[in-house]
Amino acid sequence: MAISSKSKLRINPAVFTRKSGKTWVILGKDKSYYRQLNEVAGFIWSLLKTPRSIPEITNHLVKHYAVSPQAARKDTEDFIEEYVRLELLIEGK
Repeated sequence: MAISSKSKLRINPAVFTRKSGKTWVILGKDKSYYRQLNEVAGFIWSLLKTPRSIPEITNHLVKHYAVSPQAARKDTEDFIEEYVRLELLIEGK
């Protein structure tokens, strides 16, 4: 799936998610994929409970973590690309 900056992405509803402290645990829709997220990845994940675009997520990262827009965008794009490939994120409206 080609992801444009206008695409709105969200968590796949078939994915199980649990937060424990600052750590997020994700179990894939077929229960064969497990992922543990660090604080920043968990922050991005929590934003995706509501459909959001890459620029929206980037803006939240810049404000919350005081990082450069370029670093936030790269981190966001890398995260989105990987999680869309794994079908943990899907396009949403």
